[in-house]
Amino acid sequence: MGSAFTLTLANIVMWQWERQAILPKLPSHEFYGGYIDDIFLASNESETTLKEWLENANLFHPNIKLTYTISKTVSFLDVLLNNNNGVLVSSVYHKLAAEPCLLSFLSDHPRHVFRNVIQTLLMRAILYPSTFEAFNEERRRIRLTLLLNGYPSKYINTQFHEFFTKYLSISSSILPLIDNEQQFFIIREKLLAQPSIGQMIVNKRAATITTITQETSVQAHIKTLKYDDETFRNNIFIHCTHEARLEGTKRHIHEIHDDIFKNTNQAEKTFNCGPSK
Repeated sequence: MGSAFTLTLANIVMWQWERQAILPKLPSHEFYGGYIDDIFLASNESETTLKEWLENANLFHPNIKLTYTISKTVSFLDVLLNNNNGVLVSSVYHKLAAEPCLLSFLSDHPRHVFRNVIQTLLMRAILYPSTFEAFNEERRRIRLTLLLNGYPSKYINTQFHEFFTKYLSISSSILPLIDNEQQFFIIREKLLAQPSIGQMIVNKRAATITTITQETSVQAHIKTLKYDDETFRNNIFIHCTHEARLEGTKRHIHEIHDDIFKNTNQAEKTFNCGPSK
C-alpha cells in the first residue's frame, strides 16, 4: 500500500509536467484533459509533430515515461472515442479481456443494491454514447450481462421502465424502451444538466465552510459584544471639544468627579474625558 499522500503528490508532479512539457505546445483551441496519469488530447497537428511533442515530454523527468496511442479511435477511462470524418463520436469502452461479471442477483445483498446496479449502468449508457445507435448497443449489452448474472427478465424490465419514466413520459407501460433518437437526447440533456458527484461534493464542502465561517463570525461578534460590555461597564466617558479656550476643562472635570464621588462605589470606575473621534 502506498502513502496516504501518494495521489496528492502524483497530482502535483503531473500538474507541473503538464504546464511545462505539454500545455505550452498546444494551441488554445486544442482539447486537452486528464485524470491523474491518464491523458487525452485532440489535435489538428500531424502525427509526426505529435510524436515529437510526446518524445520531448518523455525527457522531462526520468520517472515519468509515456506510453501513447495515436489513432482515430482511442479509449480514455471508460469512454471510447472515434474520429468519424472530423466528427467525434463517443461510446462506452469495454476491455477485450473483461468478463461480463456483475453483482450476482443470488447474492445476499439488500434489494436496493441490485436496483442501483442497473440504474448506474443505464445512466452510463445514456451519458457516454453520443449517438442513439451506440446507446442501443450498450443497452443490449447491459441486458445480456444482467441475465448472465441471474437477474430475472421481469425485474430488468421493471428497472429499465422506472429509469426511463423518471425523465420522460413513455406511452407504453409494457416495453421498457425509448423509441427514438429524440427521446434519447432528451434524457441525455437532463442528465448532463445535473451536477456530477465531484461537483456535489465541492458544493457541499463550500456550503459547510460558509456555514462554519458564518457561525464563527457570529460567535466572534457575540464574544466582542460581551468583551466590550465588560470592558466599558466600569468606565465613564465624557466627550469634549478640543479647543484652546477649553484647555483646562478636562482637569477641572476630573477634580469635580474626584471631589464628589470620593469614598463611594463610583470612585472605583475609570473616568475618561477627552475629544470624540
